Amino acid sequence: MTELLTCRKCGTAQQESGFYRKQGKPDLTWCKECYRQWHIKRYTPKTDADVTPRSCRNCGVTFRPKVRRQTIHCSRDCKDKFKNAARAERLRKAKPADRGCMHCGIILPQRMRADALFCSQTCNYGAHALQRKLRSRTGDAAKPGYLRAFICNRDRWRCGICRKAVSRKLRHPEPMCASLDHIVPVSQGGTNDLWNLRLTHLRCNLSRRNVGGPEQLPLPLEAHASV
Repeated sequence: MTELLTCRKCGTAQQESGFYRKQGKPDLTWCKECYRQWHIKRYTPKTDADVTPRSCRNCGVTFRPKVRRQTIHCSRDCKDKFKNAARAERLRKAKPADRGCMHCGIILPQRMRADALFCSQTCNYGAHALQRKLRSRTGDAAKPGYLRAFICNRDRWRCGICRKAVSRKLRHPEPMCASLDHIVPVSQGGTNDLWNLRLTHLRCNLSRRNVGGPEQLPLPLEAHASV
């Protein structure tokens, strides 16, 4: 005859199958029925105040909670969406709000990645194309960096030849779009250093060609460490 085991919770004698096992042995703390009743009592609302309808923090739908816990979401899906949105907002606020595009200079939105350098794929392609062009013209193997936005802001968006304003919106090949000009032409030994580059209109740059002049070179700027 099978030996009966006594539940310490309710005091009833039951067979071994009526208990959960713990570390390979029957756990006599309570039987399966005692645990089931405890679980129902734990998650069943006690009073009407515990089941007062409330609005979901994520979607705003009014719902009645199924358990006594003070839940603020109507479903697990809403809970996960709310947590992910809060995390994304914390990451967005942690990013600096004054990051500028390295090619066109506009302020990058905080929704972009923290390591983003350009505002769009167009600026990305344009910056790398300018870099390859400068390297091929001087024959220098070193990368000159992303210079366009810095030089435009340094020269306050004014042409270094005609001294008129340069539009920020025009793009190549518009005659009045922004262009970088070597003050000392490459054919005369000019380099890609910041002090030898200036902002000009594309038309002014092409009309000057490779003719050097008495232009004053700006002082070398060592603070531009990002290039």
